[in-house]
Amino acid sequence: MIILCYHRVLPEDDRAGSPFPSLAVTPEIFDAQMRWLSRHYRCLTLRDAVEERRRGKLHDLPAAVVTFDDGYRDNATFAAPVLRQHGVPATFFAISRLVDTDESPWYDRLARAIRKLESIDVEHTPPCEGPKEPRRWLQERLSSVSHDPARTIVAEAKELDAAFRREVVACAVELASVRPSNGTPDHADAIMSSQQLRELAHQGHEIGSHTRTHPILPRLAPAEIDEELAGSCADLSAVMGQPIVSLAYPNGDFNEVVVSKARNAGIRQAVTTLPGLNDPHRDVMRLRRVFVAQERLVGGSDRPSDALFALELTGAGDKLFLREARRGGTERPSANGVSP
Repeated sequence: MIILCYHRVLPEDDRAGSPFPSLAVTPEIFDAQMRWLSRHYRCLTLRDAVEERRRGKLHDLPAAVVTFDDGYRDNATFAAPVLRQHGVPATFFAISRLVDTDESPWYDRLARAIRKLESIDVEHTPPCEGPKEPRRWLQERLSSVSHDPARTIVAEAKELDAAFRREVVACAVELASVRPSNGTPDHADAIMSSQQLRELAHQGHEIGSHTRTHPILPRLAPAEIDEELAGSCADLSAVMGQPIVSLAYPNGDFNEVVVSKARNAGIRQAVTTLPGLNDPHRDVMRLRRVFVAQERLVGGSDRPSDALFALELTGAGDKLFLREARRGGTERPSANGVSP
């Protein structure tokens, strides 16, 4: 079983201006990929693919699962019509606390703010509200990071204590004057509404959990992990009117405590960001995925390449180019049995 990992589908201009362009593909590229996939694989939701595997069903064609992390609105606007056209069901992992809001995920807000702050002398800007430590952390990172500050600083922020990270994001947003209330650019990175999620389910897609707020789960206390996992399942179950049984670990990070608590929350299968395919013996709570990056799947004319896409789906691309897991994707030990 192969599981593909997408995030966003955006027109080229929107893709170029998004917080993380490498996490988006254009509708044209996505259309070409889904056309090829539907001709060479049996496309299933994650829930159905794992259930089929549990029953030991045999088929001539291999199974493929298309997944989307975060649950951005562009999934409903641009991805869903393509999926419908090619008869491909998908699994969408939504950040439940952002459903029915205009607030974007914290990492998108921070990335957009950092890009503005790159051209601002933070030292001489008015102080942001709250403690001085977040401002000091931002100043140190902006002055020391030279290559792709937005991506680098967001990656480092993922390792921060959750409460301190919230202060860092709030301070960065305030300093850069990127406020959720002004409608732009935050709405461009917003998560789908309840109605959009229900419409996707009506079209045959699956809605899964990506936690409530997208924290790094192994860094949380046990009660906080329960809140994120069981809470998100409850949130989404209330929207969908049915149990939520699939999970994408935020950042791909998990440990034994997280896996156990996911099972306790009713999760029956979970995906990581570990690269590769899944043989019949792979633990369904630690499933691997193939991250789809537009830049490496186009030909010399910047047109979609069926050959490169086919190579990627064999899992050979990671070995051939010696790629590592995209982000996190490892099972992390806990420092004190709870969270580092």
